[in-house]
This record gives sequence, C-alpha cells and structure tokens, in this order.
Amino acid sequence: MRHIVVGLLAFVMLIGVYLPAQAEVLYTPRIVGGSEAVPNEFPFMAYLYWSSGITSHRCGGTLLSPTWVMTAAHCVSGYGASSFRVAMGMHSRYGVNPYAQTSAIKRIINHPNYNPSNFDYDIALLELVTPMTMTAQVGLAEPGFLPGSSALYADGVSAVVAGWGTTSYGGSSASSLLKVSVPIVQNDRCDDAYGLLSTPQPITSRMVCAGDYDVGGIDACQGDSGGPLFTVNAGTFTVIGIVSSGEGCAWKDYPGIYTRVSFFESWITSYTGTLGPVETLTPSLSPTASQTRTPTRTASITATRTATRTPTATMTPTVTPTPLPRAVKHVASGASFSVAVLYNGSLISWGLNSQGQSSIPLGLARVLFDDVAAGNNYTIALSRTGRVYGW
Repeated sequence: MRHIVVGLLAFVMLIGVYLPAQAEVLYTPRIVGGSEAVPNEFPFMAYLYWSSGITSHRCGGTLLSPTWVMTAAHCVSGYGASSFRVAMGMHSRYGVNPYAQTSAIKRIINHPNYNPSNFDYDIALLELVTPMTMTAQVGLAEPGFLPGSSALYADGVSAVVAGWGTTSYGGSSASSLLKVSVPIVQNDRCDDAYGLLSTPQPITSRMVCAGDYDVGGIDACQGDSGGPLFTVNAGTFTVIGIVSSGEGCAWKDYPGIYTRVSFFESWITSYTGTLGPVETLTPSLSPTASQTRTPTRTASITATRTATRTPTATMTPTVTPTPLPRAVKHVASGASFSVAVLYNGSLISWGLNSQGQSSIPLGLARVLFDDVAAGNNYTIALSRTGRVYGW
C-alpha cells in the first residue's frame, strides 16, 4: 500500500544522517493533483474495505468478471478472506450510494512470487461469494493483455488512475472517488531514477511506471493501492496497471510504480477463465441530460443478464432523444413518453406526459421497482416491496 517507513525515517534523523529535502520514504500507496470523479463514472472500480464497516476503506480494485476482483497483493497479504468485503457502484465513503452492491470474499489468491520487500509480483485475485449484477453503475473493465493492448504501455500514453486515497503525501483520505490523468513513463527511464536511491528499487518487467517525470504533481497516494491504472477509448476501459509502490506522492523524478497487468495473463486466466473484450454500448442518439456522465458505457458480453433492448420503433425520439441502453428489464410506453425498469431496480424515462412534465415523479428516485406499465397518459409501477405506484 505504498508503505510509509516512518519509523526508519525517524531513526535516521535521530542519528544525524543527512537526508535530502525529498527524503527517501519508499513505497507509499496513493490521488494527487486530480479531481472528483462523476458518480459511477468508472463502473469497474472496486472498493475493498474491512469487514468491520463499509467506511473503513482498505484498497481499490478492478472488477474483471462478476465474481473476480483484481487488486494488489500488499493490500491483502497476511489476511484471511473474512477480513474484507468488496463493494461495487461506490462513490462516497460516507454518503449514500444507491447503486452499491457488496459481497463477502470466498478466497484470496496472492501471486506465489509476491515479494513484499520490493513489491515485485504485486497482484492478487479476490473471488467473490456473491456475483455482481451488471448494471449501468456496475460493469467490467478489459484486462490489458487482450490483442492490441501492447500499444497502451508505450511511453507518453495517457492513462487514468482513480481511488479513495490521500490527496497529498501524509494527508487525509478522500471522501469521494478521485481521478487523475497520468502519462506512461518508459521502464528504463523510471529504473534510472529509482536506481539512484540509497536502497535501489529495480523496475522489473512485472512493473509499469506512470506520472509526470519532469514536474511531478500528479500521482496516486496512500490508500489508492490496488486500484486500476487504465486507458479510456470510445467508452471502453482497459486496465493496464495496479497501484503498487513509489517514492512519496507526485514527486518530481519519481513516477508511480504499478503492477503491469499484461505480464500476468496466464496467471489471471488460470483462475478467472477466459476474459474477452467488453462490449461497448452506444446510444442511438445523444443521451439525455441525466446520462451525460459518459457518451458510452461498457457491459460484459459474459455478464449474467438478458439481452439489452434498444428502444423500439414505438419509442420514437421525436420529443427527446432515446436513452443510452442500460440493462433494461421492462419497458412501457405512453402517448409521448416511455418508462423503463433497469435490472438494478431504478426507473428511467424519456419524453413528456400530457402536462409537459417528466414521466417519473421526483419522489420515486430512491424507490426500487420490479415492473412498469403505461397507458396514453398514465404510468403504474410495482416496487420490490410489493407496493404499486401510479401517476
């Protein structure tokens, strides 16, 4: 978790050994220089927390399939599966997360070659007890070893890192998910920098570096460990790294060190099975105002869900554009509006009723539904608690 060697630093200072201004405090886990993510902007972002409570954040992770999460070995090494739980669809650590799904962990699989002294082979897999249901807010990322992914590791490629870690070295943790863009740094250049430390940190073929080498100021930080380093292309998220270690947070000359996902294809798939491309769903027209967080989203082609239905000809977009497909369970249409129930229980609508109003009352935003029906100018919906709502 990008460990802070505070005791060692204090000892060195006590005996009077000179340290530079950027003292060697190795291996701290880390978002610095970024901004708050849009809620559920990254549906694959896993939140690993202690079993004592969901606010007790431990590390980040990546959902690779409905039952498998990838994280850093140093986050879970030495602990049993019952020590942690995983949440998906999270944004705020302390606020309401209406789309969150949680699961206990069936087993933790650390890479057998994990080395805690230099964070080589810093990767682990978590098998979930309860499979995650794919929704607009919970989805999968493509692993960075599929055909064509090698170009994503090239020097200068723009990637994103996200997490709930601290916003400065030694600072307080973020209350909401943060993100920052970081460029990939070639391993040899990264190795040159870390090789000059009094305790050299070799950059191996199992690692990839990212950050602003010349200026600094952007990085992961303590608490971001295990989270994804990923690229975004036409709505597809490809995870190429795992937050692992580094020198301080966002320091000049010391980019962050990440576990290189492409190296571990055979090891990962020996447990998860084949991981194919993640289907990218695109809207038939521009999304509605409530869906402006991303122009597209990803959904697993292997996810446990029925086919996603595109709005049919009866849902004409003459009033407003048809919405982005989001795991629709049931849909109903009136004279000039349509309403759909998603598999996560939420309602979406497009068009206006005869009074020129949205076809979903604001008071139903937090109610979960199972079914919906509509007439020319009315709608009725059955909630998961068995209550019928009409408007």
